[in-house]
Amino acid sequence: LFTWSYFDNRNAITEQAGQFEALQQPLTDVAAMPAAVEQPTMDGALAAMDAVAAARTAPPDAVHNLLGPTASAELVRAQTDTYDHALRNVLEPHMVALLEATMWRQIRDPDFMLGALKTYRMMTGLSQMDTDFVQNWWVNSLPQFAPAPPFPTADAEEHQLAAIRRMAVDDSYIAPDKELVAEALKTVCTISLPERAYKQLLADPEVAAVKEWVPANFAGPNGAKVFARRSDKTLRVGVPGPYTYTGFHDAILDRVEDVAGQAALDRAVFAGGCSENSETSVSALSEDILKLYYDDYIAQWDSFLRDMRLAPLTDLNVASENLKDLSSADSALKRLLTAVVQETDLTRSDDAAADDK
Repeated sequence: LFTWSYFDNRNAITEQAGQFEALQQPLTDVAAMPAAVEQPTMDGALAAMDAVAAARTAPPDAVHNLLGPTASAELVRAQTDTYDHALRNVLEPHMVALLEATMWRQIRDPDFMLGALKTYRMMTGLSQMDTDFVQNWWVNSLPQFAPAPPFPTADAEEHQLAAIRRMAVDDSYIAPDKELVAEALKTVCTISLPERAYKQLLADPEVAAVKEWVPANFAGPNGAKVFARRSDKTLRVGVPGPYTYTGFHDAILDRVEDVAGQAALDRAVFAGGCSENSETSVSALSEDILKLYYDDYIAQWDSFLRDMRLAPLTDLNVASENLKDLSSADSALKRLLTAVVQETDLTRSDDAAADDK
């Protein structure tokens, strides 16, 4: 049994060595091909990775191999080392070239450029690698903008995600294009970090879920007769939920610090371009976000009030009914204005609101 196991493992090692030897020249040729930013393509590098992945001799697994000497660990280690070497020297240069080509293509797109520059900094050693972020961005954001398909083959995504994982333990990186970084920074800095964070705050599920303030719910039974809107909207269309008293106290204030803290992680992306963003703190960022929110809060309610007007008195009957309502102690106008005051007085307490009712 010992002898059979010995010969099985020796044969496996010999077979694996032959496969690796057959790969040497093709891999050398592919690695020598320049990763061109002008005409990026992943095809050759991915074909090489497929060849490396396929060149794996399975360790002997017969019953007698369990009792004798085994080279399983050595075989697996050699296969892993060869695959990692190919990732670093064959695939990664083409991935970086594709990213550079995409960034030049979208160089005036500030929304795209933040994630792209953040990824590029990590892939070129300018920032610490965040594997989850880069993998997610590479799969979900890059493809729609890339000048060449990043995943043209069945295993292309698997190879590239493996390359990104491997980058986290790199001790050397592909040198960044300094001109590209400088141009990308100019674009990224056209939208400030507080503005980006504010946009993220509004998109936060907890904030977005706040119900809209609907004027018809507060104007009373005669509201639809007494009021009209310059925009021709109905009273069922009101003010977005985030810009209500509930939205402010139950969602915005609860989420703003967490969103600011998450956005602050991107400060390094702005380094060298706009110091007011790269050097900000979480507390300062929270304050800046709230300033933007307050401005929009005022604008939302100002727009709503400017849109409201008294309905035209088309005949004597309508005039009589509407004037009767407007002169009553519980008129539609009083109901609506009271409700607006309740929503726009953000410093009031709920107890005070209950007393006013």
